[in-house]
Amino acid sequence: RWSPVPGNEVVSITWDVRLCGLSVRDLYSLYDSPIPSIWLNSLPIRVMLPGIPIREGETDAFKKKVRKSLMLFLSSHKILTPLRVPVILQAIYKPPEVPENFYKDLDNIMRLILPIFNDIFKPPPSHLSVFNSAEIEDEYIKRRIEALPKSMPYSVVGYEIMGIPRRRNDDPSGYITMGITANVNTYGSLWNKVDEIIRKWSECLDKR
Repeated sequence: RWSPVPGNEVVSITWDVRLCGLSVRDLYSLYDSPIPSIWLNSLPIRVMLPGIPIREGETDAFKKKVRKSLMLFLSSHKILTPLRVPVILQAIYKPPEVPENFYKDLDNIMRLILPIFNDIFKPPPSHLSVFNSAEIEDEYIKRRIEALPKSMPYSVVGYEIMGIPRRRNDDPSGYITMGITANVNTYGSLWNKVDEIIRKWSECLDKR
């Protein structure tokens, strides 16, 4: 599913209907094909980042590529600057082609990306961060604004990262595709959305 924005309700309903028509065998065939990767790579509302560093000494080059990708994305999405609401990053990670014993902690991957994202997009860490306390008359709100940490003027308020396994014909370098979503709890997390799709598909099977 896409993040809920006006007009996307139709997309979500269509996706649910299509999913209901798939059997377990159909899903496995789809899962074992390059189609999901192609779909993720072509989404216009997500930024594609390079594959992670796998050898010693590659981290600096990775960070430079991430910075370049984020700056290009921002230059073509001017609506994202300046950000006026707190945001969460939702990332999907496809691992590179490496030996079976290779492991990269997903949180450590995001720790490389987050400082760069914060520096470029400058997301407010709170809804109150965009206000100047000197212009606020309400004393309670003024105190809350002044209590915000001065050492952290910009920061995402959270992130989610989901790893998906490699499949045949995948790019050997792997990738990270990342979406930016407002911190609105009504819409639920990436995990909740996946669980909801699986639940609806399971209900469709029960009705057959």
